[in-house]
Parts: sequence; C-alpha cells; structure tokens
Amino acid sequence: MNTMKVGDKVHWTKVSRGRRTVSMKRMDGEIIAINGDLATVKTASGKQEVPLTALRLPDAPSAVTEFVNAMRDVSKK
Repeated sequence: MNTMKVGDKVHWTKVSRGRRTVSMKRMDGEIIAINGDLATVKTASGKQEVPLTALRLPDAPSAVTEFVNAMRDVSKK
C-alpha cells in the first residue's frame, strides 16, 4: 500500500549507466500529481515522472545508503 500523496516531499535514486560506469544520484522533489503507478515530481530543474515504488519519504534511507550498509554487513561475516 502506498501512502504517498500530492504535496509530499520525496527523494529517489537516479541511476545512469555508461560503458564502464554506473552512477547513482539522489534526486529530491515534491509530488505534484499521481497517475496510477507514476508520480509527477517537481524538482529544482523541472518535472519528472517517477514510479511510485522508487520514491521515498525524507526520513527514509536512500537506495545508495541501503546498498552501502548491505555491503558493510556482508563484509563483516
């Protein structure tokens, strides 16, 4: 169940792939519309359509943080 609504401040991780690289960037914005499984998010540079499943509320850890923590946990074993 998705609890996000129009007006919520959110963040998500934008992944870009190059030939030999993968970059991850945290994006921030505010939901201005929801249409099915997609949210239109207002960012500093404009608007983007983002799947609701990719969005996180401000107090939630980012996907990058979760990835780093998982790698740390595995290396401790």
